[in-house]
Amino acid sequence: MPSFTSRCALALAATLAGLASAAAAEIKADDAQLARLAVCADSWYEWNQQEPQRMRGFAQAFQARFTQVPKEPAFDPKAPLTVLGLPVLQAFPGSVGMGLGFSLSVRAGFAEARQAMEQQLGRAMQCERSEGAMACELKLGEKKTAMLIAPLQGDSRQPTLLGCYYFYQP
Repeated sequence: MPSFTSRCALALAATLAGLASAAAAEIKADDAQLARLAVCADSWYEWNQQEPQRMRGFAQAFQARFTQVPKEPAFDPKAPLTVLGLPVLQAFPGSVGMGLGFSLSVRAGFAEARQAMEQQLGRAMQCERSEGAMACELKLGEKKTAMLIAPLQGDSRQPTLLGCYYFYQP
């Protein structure tokens, strides 16, 4: 497993464990744009490099739908939404642990989130236990890796982090 998993799994597991107490809310239809970002079909990193107008449009739409958690890289949805059929708890549009990318914390256990990701990706992810978490990755290109991380302890409904990272930041 790449160094990203071993360096970030512990921090992400702790973050996800803290989100487990978030309140349940009415769920709306799936958000296709966020799903495409989470499975590496679209990349805000590439938009920023090649399509700045598209990036600005995404940033405006994102800010209209999410509120940044004070002093945190996390954003809470202003209204309930789902991605890949999973309720979104928080979005992390700039990082995935120490990787640059886009990720979402979803109200789903590891097995449910993995099944949703693999179904959308059309391929199986490689998974391993690492520092208190189950971590999965699927390299999709030179700078695109789909990932999924969930704490090992607790019930199957603990939050899971899923998304796409573009590259690891040392």
